[in-house]
Amino acid sequence: MCVLNCYFRGYTSLTVNAYVSMPQGYIRYALSFPANTCWERKDYVNFIKQVSGCSGCSGTFTYQIPQSTNGVIIPDDYLLIWAAANKSFDYEIVEYVINMPPSIWSYSYFGFIYAWTQPAAVPFERRVEFPQTVEEPGTLACMSETPYVGYGPLFFDVNMPTLTNALLLDVGLESPFEQDVKLMILGPRGSYTRQYFSGTARVPKGYSDIYLAVESSLSEFTLVVWPQLYFRKLNRDYFIVDDNTNEKVDVHDVCRVGGRKGYPTYIRYVKVAPLPPAPTA
Repeated sequence: MCVLNCYFRGYTSLTVNAYVSMPQGYIRYALSFPANTCWERKDYVNFIKQVSGCSGCSGTFTYQIPQSTNGVIIPDDYLLIWAAANKSFDYEIVEYVINMPPSIWSYSYFGFIYAWTQPAAVPFERRVEFPQTVEEPGTLACMSETPYVGYGPLFFDVNMPTLTNALLLDVGLESPFEQDVKLMILGPRGSYTRQYFSGTARVPKGYSDIYLAVESSLSEFTLVVWPQLYFRKLNRDYFIVDDNTNEKVDVHDVCRVGGRKGYPTYIRYVKVAPLPPAPTA
């Protein structure tokens, strides 16, 4: 039971301010966390998008970000945004001074917003880590509070050669565990909300390649690569890999406490090759 009351601990909002070229004008993004009470525990965080500075496009738009998931790509034609939120694993008992109620419940939240103003151009060859919902090295919050560690997407701009009717994409990955990787084909800048393809590929632990063929009807598009591996808190000492194996991993590794690197997933390259025309009957 609550002796005093439930209260919100932490920041009331996490914001990102970004300016993109007209007609979108000035855009402000914010994660607005719920102020829980003893009788109310929301499973989502509000993501608020405010647009101003342009005629006919100003307004406020709200999206729900489910907590302790791999997050959401926010719909926007001009800016690529990924947002995620973590909710505390369980309550914490806080002792108060004499003559005060002995304890209260508290909930901790962690918000993550990543913005890409310009996706990397393909062909791309560089070892880059996917963003994660995890505390920075040297912090202790992850050990006691963070219930979930997942991955966000990376985006790539692809231009179709004019002399080919199809393109083969070779996506090179480095994964700490066997996992599913989500692939999406979106429109180019100015039409990021247009989706042409969405699918999932199973990749093994270690180095692997995913091959994806794209028709020439798209002269330019955005490739999304999104690892689906995630870790859920088992107790103070262990996370489990949520892939039906429930393999236990040390909390220090997942949370990178003390500078240990943990279990990141990397993209190593995105290569392109033209495909020959399909044979005619």
